[in-house]
Amino acid sequence: MKLEHPDGDDSASLALARDTPSSFKEAVSVFFSHWSPRLLTLGLAAACVGRLEQGAWSAADALGPAAVLASWPVLEWLIHVHLLHFRPRTVLGLHIDPLNARRHRAHHLDPWRFERAFIPASSLALAQLLLLSIAAISPWPALWSIAAVITALGLHYEWVHYLCHIRYCPRSQRYRTLVQNHRRHHFKNEKYWLGVSMLGGDLLLGTSADPEEVQHSATVRRLHDERAA
Repeated sequence: MKLEHPDGDDSASLALARDTPSSFKEAVSVFFSHWSPRLLTLGLAAACVGRLEQGAWSAADALGPAAVLASWPVLEWLIHVHLLHFRPRTVLGLHIDPLNARRHRAHHLDPWRFERAFIPASSLALAQLLLLSIAAISPWPALWSIAAVITALGLHYEWVHYLCHIRYCPRSQRYRTLVQNHRRHHFKNEKYWLGVSMLGGDLLLGTSADPEEVQHSATVRRLHDERAA
């Protein structure tokens, strides 16, 4: 598969593909220079240590993580559609436009600025603290296993999403497919190809399509901009 590296907008203020990491060594170094991969790695280590200290292994240590893994593609799709692509609105005179949605619109506008691909550290830190705290106070040791799998999937999501916004990509066909899929979402049509680290949500919920049959969207860079449509 030939990967597309569209340099996109003519504006000098936008990042270009050629300015992003192009080798594995550089990609890994830059990846772990950001807070979200560091926090997820620490959280994964903490969850694994917590589970090992508890002992008393049971079938729940397999069934719980399996359920998380099975539901992850749909969860990823729902977050992308309903939180990140949230359309600003006014309800009872109150303007509603969450920070994550505003950040995601900026991400679509400037997709090669890979720094915007990462989960905000403040939001992630709170989520990690809540997840690990629930596992720590729970009487069920298997919750540590569930916490570990959720954190590992989050770390994998960050890595794949980062790969989609830099030049470097592993030779693995699987990762090249994931990267190409997400780049179509950013450079062709924002209403399709909403999965990032897994594509099952697109297949189940009808947003997987033959790229030859999907028209280029006028709002792929400027989400919800009715003037561009």
